[in-house]
Amino acid sequence: MADYSTKFQWDIKIDATMLKSLLDDLRSYDKDLYKEVTKALVVSASPIAAAVGSAFPGKPPLDNWHATNRRKGKARMPGYNAANVRKGVKAVVPRPKPFRGARFRTVGILRLEQKNAAGQVYDVAGSMMNNEAGERFISNLDKHLRTKSRGDGKRSRIMFPFTKKNMPMVEDTVAKSIKAQNGRIRARLVRGGG
Repeated sequence: MADYSTKFQWDIKIDATMLKSLLDDLRSYDKDLYKEVTKALVVSASPIAAAVGSAFPGKPPLDNWHATNRRKGKARMPGYNAANVRKGVKAVVPRPKPFRGARFRTVGILRLEQKNAAGQVYDVAGSMMNNEAGERFISNLDKHLRTKSRGDGKRSRIMFPFTKKNMPMVEDTVAKSIKAQNGRIRARLVRGGG
């Protein structure tokens, strides 16, 4: 099963250029402080992750979608356990990843990811399937939703729309975290990293 959290990403941008630069510098200058700051960002975003996670269905979205912890069938479908799917939405602080030689891809300061396989399938099913069985699966998932599958390779039933819906909470969280970390970083730098 592919890791859909890394294959499909929809960017919602908040300008935090200064914090991004600071995090990049901290990673090189003071790894302990970098870990503290990124942990604080993740903790501050946990209410957002919980809000987005709660938007996932509270039971398997299809009657024949099993709820066991094993993969089943020819397609090796993961079981849909609603509690695990909802808890699977996590905030992460991404790190730059190399591509095309030594250059690095620009990444943001905070990202929500669905870590649960069944949640990933539910969220993005319809992005890449173009066979009859896949279309039937997508149609059955979509018939319970107001938004229908566009089939254009960019599909998110929950992660993108509900993150966007909670944008005021996202902005508030990031702003508060930046303000809190600003004082902490200054104090640490004035003390000389000790």
